[in-house]
Amino acid sequence: MNTKYKKIFKTIVKNIVIFLTIYMLLMIFYNKNFKNYIINNMFYNKTYYKINNLKFLALNKSYLKINNIKNNNDKVYIKKENKPLVYIYNTYQTLFYSAPFVYEYTLKPNVMISSYMLKEELNKYNINSVVEGNNIEAYLKDNGLKLSDSYKISRLFMENELQKNKELKYFFDIQRSSLSIADTLLINNNKKYARITFIIGKNNTKYKDNYEEAIKINDLLNKEVNDLARGITYKGGKYAQGVYNQDFNRNVLLLEIGGSENEIEEVNNSIIVLSKVLSTYIKENNGKH
Repeated sequence: MNTKYKKIFKTIVKNIVIFLTIYMLLMIFYNKNFKNYIINNMFYNKTYYKINNLKFLALNKSYLKINNIKNNNDKVYIKKENKPLVYIYNTYQTLFYSAPFVYEYTLKPNVMISSYMLKEELNKYNINSVVEGNNIEAYLKDNGLKLSDSYKISRLFMENELQKNKELKYFFDIQRSSLSIADTLLINNNKKYARITFIIGKNNTKYKDNYEEAIKINDLLNKEVNDLARGITYKGGKYAQGVYNQDFNRNVLLLEIGGSENEIEEVNNSIIVLSKVLSTYIKENNGKH
């Protein structure tokens, strides 16, 4: 290559580099998703993941990334104000929701995120709660147990938490449905919601007590947003789990919020309504049962 063409080539390369630099700077300052991607991938030790204006602080081992927790004693410690009334947990912690494109670069949202969202929203109504952060799948593996033993372990963790916080009265197991988006998506006034289903285990001899509590919340939800709650689904019989720890307390309820095709924004919209309803329900029921 002669000198003339070398100069032309260098000029082209230089211009390309300048163009790409300017392009990246513009993207960082004007494109929120791209900026989040740069921040999330460049700052390792303390990364803030912003999900619908809710920030989760990840300190090396993010509590959102459940599979990364190796020690059974690892616990999510959340500042407690006064004494908590509500215990929020996920028997199946790694059930995922659908993720928009940006999540391919960060974290795919799972049901544990919905638990922390619910905690955050309940705080707005001065209702304190505890979210279970122990890794159930890791505990099963380390103790040679099967996935079918998950409810035994979530019950164990629930009992342990109750020993520490004896004022706990309401126990919500947050999961998501396997139904299609046609059954789990509600559009009301141009706003999208993940529909909520209550699961009641008929193998529990006192299942009617749990039903009475579930139907109260179900009806309150539908008064707030029509058809947000899908009602009560009974499960039981020889081949079904059919108890879901609901024999532990009449206020142990299993809620399926949306399905695998719902996005976390839809779930968050539902949780905002759910927290409002729960605040009414809890204040009305405090002192009963």
